[in-house]
Amino acid sequence: MNTPGGQKRFNGWLQGKAFCTGFQPTALDKTVFETIGIFTDKSCPHIFRWSKHVSSYSADVRASWGGEAPAAPAPAAAKKEKKEKKPKRTDDDDVDDLFGDDDVAKDDDDDDDVDDLFGDDDEEEDISDIIAKRIAADKDLQAAIKAKKEKAAKKGAQVQKTMFVYDVKPYDTETDLLALAQELKQQTHPGIICWGEEHKLIDVAFGVKKLRISMIVDDDKACTDDLEELMIADGRDDSIQSIDLVTMSKV
Repeated sequence: MNTPGGQKRFNGWLQGKAFCTGFQPTALDKTVFETIGIFTDKSCPHIFRWSKHVSSYSADVRASWGGEAPAAPAPAAAKKEKKEKKPKRTDDDDVDDLFGDDDVAKDDDDDDDVDDLFGDDDEEEDISDIIAKRIAADKDLQAAIKAKKEKAAKKGAQVQKTMFVYDVKPYDTETDLLALAQELKQQTHPGIICWGEEHKLIDVAFGVKKLRISMIVDDDKACTDDLEELMIADGRDDSIQSIDLVTMSKV
């Protein structure tokens, strides 16, 4: 049971069985479990399943299975050749004979019979098919997750817009605010989506007026500092006394 060959034969033996000799636990299950313990190698799925099942019983319950482990029936040819009296068999001897010890392994014909009995080739093929299906299913799942993330990214890629409204105050009454409005609307910036179509003049005091103008901006590409610098650029700071942000609102 500590060799790959023995584990392979035992794995084939357990195919279609809940326990070593069928669907009821016996002393043989207790003996084998005490020999190999909890089996973690999933390349032998039937041993892995059997070990997990047996370990789910408490030690007291396993002890209640008691008795001697049943011996596997000897091949007919072997019975004819061995007529001499055999010594009393132990649990370990039964396990070795049942699952293929070193003496049995010496006979090539017996090995072929055991391999045919346990159907190792079919078992390996079945495991390969299961692994292939799981890999395919995992790829489908990963593709679905990727598509979902891409869809969410596209949805989140929508431009975040804000409308800014500014009051532009001149130094004196000689500044042509209407001409200034047209000049400002000619300015371009990566963050400015568009200027407001309308603008108006608002009285301040002593005949001085101020220009109220608006624009819609891409939040990721411009901030209020950028916009104010743009409006006083090209020498306009000589005619503009101040630029005040009146309101800002999401569009």
